Amino acid sequence: MERVNESPIYWVGKSLGQLLGLLSVPLDIDRAYIINAVEMVRVNLEVFITLDEFPRSKKSAKKILNTISKSRFMNLGLKDFDPKNGINPLITSSEKKELANSIIDFQVVLNDEMAEVNIFFVNTHRAYNMRILIEQGENLLSPITLDLLGSSKPEVIKDIREAARSLAFDFSTAVGFHLYRAIEAIIVENYFPVLGVLPTDYEKNPNLGCYIKILEKNGIDNKITVLLAHIKDRYRNPINHPDEFWNIEDANNAIGSAISLIDMMIQDIDGRRKKTVSP
Repeated sequence: MERVNESPIYWVGKSLGQLLGLLSVPLDIDRAYIINAVEMVRVNLEVFITLDEFPRSKKSAKKILNTISKSRFMNLGLKDFDPKNGINPLITSSEKKELANSIIDFQVVLNDEMAEVNIFFVNTHRAYNMRILIEQGENLLSPITLDLLGSSKPEVIKDIREAARSLAFDFSTAVGFHLYRAIEAIIVENYFPVLGVLPTDYEKNPNLGCYIKILEKNGIDNKITVLLAHIKDRYRNPINHPDEFWNIEDANNAIGSAISLIDMMIQDIDGRRKKTVSP
């Protein structure tokens, strides 16, 4: 999913509304004022037509731009305005009508298209910053953990990002899938090399239960192995069943436990690595 930039929609609507209001007053309105209003419309429409989410509205927007470009008042400079000798019409009645109609047509098309485009309001989850969840989910991890991830970093960051986005968009079961891929990647790519565990020790049985036994055998602090076992039994195993689905509370609880576990594992791995390289 990608976030739609709603700013161009707001500004084009604001400027069009202002211009439409000006078109309803007498034609001898201050020339500089209306030219400025039209210029704002033109600039905002140029930005709007770069959006790919509104193909029909883009066509209507281009019609407004075309109407503006051929209007008489856009081709007359301020020097052509002489109040002593009579006011040169700022815009003819027919141009005024054509421009107003093109704006109204655009509003109708945009209103219809807005009802069809896939733009959603994202519900908040506890105290999480929703933009961070959607765009920078790896920041759930501490900066120290991110720096120490080592060879597993690309894979872990990718899965933590997807887990955070899944939480933001209420894809609860997907949260668990990505969290546990990240945890397993850290165990295999970070923990096992530091402990001297060889692929032959776990390749025949590559699952979290087997990994926990190997960690216990190598004397890993039970604060880590107990939490791993809790996550396996409470969250990991259930989502392996095809008929089992998480609810949003499961997802919220699991992501907190998983992030805490990852931080603990990375700190332990770093400590063991430093002992190995110390003279």
